Amino acid sequence: GLARPDGPSPRARTLFDHAVIIRQDNNRQALAYLREAVRIAPEYGQAWGALALSYRVALEQEAPERVAGFDERLKEALRNAERYDPGNADAAAAMLPSLPVFGRWSRLEPIYRDAIRRHPGHVAGYSMLGTLLMEVGRWTDAIKTLHTAKARNLSTPLLRYKLIVSLWAAGQISAAEDEIDQAMQLWPQHGAVWQTKIKLLALTGRPRQALALATDPAARPIEERDAPDMVGPILYLTALATGTPADVAKAMEAMIAKARAVEGERLNMALQATALGGVELALDMLEGIYLGSGEWAVTPVKSTTRSTHPLFQPHARPLWREPRFTRILESIGLERYWRTTGTLPDYRRQR
Repeated sequence: GLARPDGPSPRARTLFDHAVIIRQDNNRQALAYLREAVRIAPEYGQAWGALALSYRVALEQEAPERVAGFDERLKEALRNAERYDPGNADAAAAMLPSLPVFGRWSRLEPIYRDAIRRHPGHVAGYSMLGTLLMEVGRWTDAIKTLHTAKARNLSTPLLRYKLIVSLWAAGQISAAEDEIDQAMQLWPQHGAVWQTKIKLLALTGRPRQALALATDPAARPIEERDAPDMVGPILYLTALATGTPADVAKAMEAMIAKARAVEGERLNMALQATALGGVELALDMLEGIYLGSGEWAVTPVKSTTRSTHPLFQPHARPLWREPRFTRILESIGLERYWRTTGTLPDYRRQR
């Protein structure tokens, strides 16, 4: 244990190091390593702090039955982190109000900025702030923050995905492509990286290349091979590539069917409809998602689960001038956020 003057045992240290490397992508495994680390070295404050953060992530991301009792364990980990490593950055991050940020942008932004000031070397604060800036359409600011997280050695597919999307949305296409090429080398089998590559090709004037990648069995990540079939996405990419009324009609039909069947897909389908010229349909869907009105109204979910960053991606451009779109932003509080913080989303600067 930590009774040794030189710190925790090599075994506990190794477990901690492994956990820190994998925690962004496999929190469950990180949790197991950290629990073992503090069992071996009960006074290992750094490991207790990391454990607190892992419990926090599990509580936010997993089904309630999988995290029964984690609240108490989180408190214990925080107490021990404070006792053995006062001011530990992971423990501080575990106490930050975290994602989802919907409707809480004004309240959370200063909290995250303060965390970064107090722990400039710690990536969780940068990652949280970067996500919030994406959600409010401040892509250029998000890029700076996410680059800092990357420079501080946060190398995960999720962070890279956020950075790629932000670069693309800010119009920095070649930088986005450099990042995605790197990501495809680092994580060739990661579904989100593969999907982002397809999306980037499709929406930067290269739908035929996107179609080739989507239909190439060798390029498909393992986890996507057993996924529901690709018929919908392929119809969409085909419609983007040919633009023929028949292909667009087929893609729209598949999109509407999917949006009816799966509420969680409605936002994605609304943006695909926008890209194919179905602006009115997209606005109907968005009013259902964010305002709970009309035939696309989603079952009242916790408002915290609603994401807004896709609304500010380039393929949403046809929506930006629509009065109904502005009304949605006003209703959910984004207009108020921009007014009170004296900021503007990138799309208002580049219209």
